[in-house]
Amino acid sequence: MALAFAEAIAKNGRALRIDAQNRPVAWTDIATAVRDGGAYAVEPRQGIVALDLDSDADWAWAQRVRAALPDAFRVVLTHSGRRGHGHLWIIGAPGWGHQHIKSLIASHAEGDRRQVRSNATRPPLSPHRSEDARAELVEPDPTTALEWFKSAMPRALDEDTMRLLTTRDLEDLRRHHRKPARGVTLYTVACAAVHARWTFDDFRSTLEASHGVAVDKYREQPAESRLAYAEKLWTDAAAWVRENPPTPSAKLARAMLADLGRRISDHAWTARTGTTDRAVYTALIEIATEAARIDPTASVRQLADRSGVGKNAACTALSRLTNMGLIERPKQRSAAPGRATAVRLVAPLTTAEGYVPGDTSSSLKGVRELLMSPSTDTLGDLFTNGSGLGLPCRETWEALSDEFTKTREVLARRGHTTIRTLRGHLNRLEQAGLAERSGQTWRRIVPSDEAAERLARLLGVMGKRHRRAELHERERTAYQQLFVAEFADSDPEASWAS
Repeated sequence: MALAFAEAIAKNGRALRIDAQNRPVAWTDIATAVRDGGAYAVEPRQGIVALDLDSDADWAWAQRVRAALPDAFRVVLTHSGRRGHGHLWIIGAPGWGHQHIKSLIASHAEGDRRQVRSNATRPPLSPHRSEDARAELVEPDPTTALEWFKSAMPRALDEDTMRLLTTRDLEDLRRHHRKPARGVTLYTVACAAVHARWTFDDFRSTLEASHGVAVDKYREQPAESRLAYAEKLWTDAAAWVRENPPTPSAKLARAMLADLGRRISDHAWTARTGTTDRAVYTALIEIATEAARIDPTASVRQLADRSGVGKNAACTALSRLTNMGLIERPKQRSAAPGRATAVRLVAPLTTAEGYVPGDTSSSLKGVRELLMSPSTDTLGDLFTNGSGLGLPCRETWEALSDEFTKTREVLARRGHTTIRTLRGHLNRLEQAGLAERSGQTWRRIVPSDEAAERLARLLGVMGKRHRRAELHERERTAYQQLFVAEFADSDPEASWAS
């Protein structure tokens, strides 16, 4: 494992021997340094830095740094072998070089930048120079940490991307204003190379060795300008990749979204608006799961239909969810009426290849699927706000068990409310025939379709969700028709579909 960590971190396959006084001795290959058993250090590859932690103040500073890092970053914590000393390894996302990471740390966490090391550093599990000890991994486990370090190693581009550098057919190139564009094609390859953790030298040597029609644009540059041209391509591509981190795969996204769904009850929801916020947040997770993306696109009307709240309530809930840090809402290029809202669910990405779900012991174990079932759609009408029983009652109903349970146990499962409010919900549910009481215990009653319809008619909410969905569809169609008409007037030759 010591050899594997050193090879995953080192950029040049070499190790620097260190004597007992922490002085450099000589460079050698990694395998020899590990086999000899003495202390050694390796120079990290681009995008990996280590923070020297030698005092309590350093450890506190490292926590501030860690909190400021983007979600796509990885951190590995080690103890160096001496008491109170260690390293916090930071593995940047694609496009983040040493200087970018150092600048990020300097702007978000005050501290000594000299302790941010991108030069030779002792890797995990390497021997200490003066004691019979090794750099011990604190978190995560060795297998996961090794995967994270390996994720920063360069990998080959896919065949389609490499073909862009070798094709002699203009029609194979990327297009700009509907015409083949060599510069755009080279920029596309540069972005792919940044994602694949290439260095600039890797990219330029590939350009020099390729002979496609797109590479001709690079070769047409004067000899003294080629380096500057390649550097500009690479700098722009790296900046774009930093600003647009890669999205997780569909499988990983679904795992992350499932974990977010299980964590819903753990958030500090407010007593006044928490029910609405939870409903809209749950609707977002459902839409994102269907699309297998953590950055789904949904209109306010769609969220209102899914969550069972009004449009205005859904809109204000989105603002509160943004302020709570549960979602991010990128700036929209167009504020046209009826345009869907793009959001990004903020989910912790804890591994490069897979997602490790968190503790779900406090998750709410409800029967939400019953509310989404076509055969019991009337339940959704019953629990609407206003004339219905309301969303808070729905959460209490979901927290109930099919077996008689004490009120305090229901409160523990329900959460985010008081015992007095909970008893009020239980009494309303009992009056509606959706809960049954036996002494100080309660159980949930799942009504038949006929019973649910009778209750919905009694409350005046029969078909309420369906009517609201039809209204939203009419509004959506009208807005889109208006927008198409305005768009056609401004550009008669443009296509709405495009």
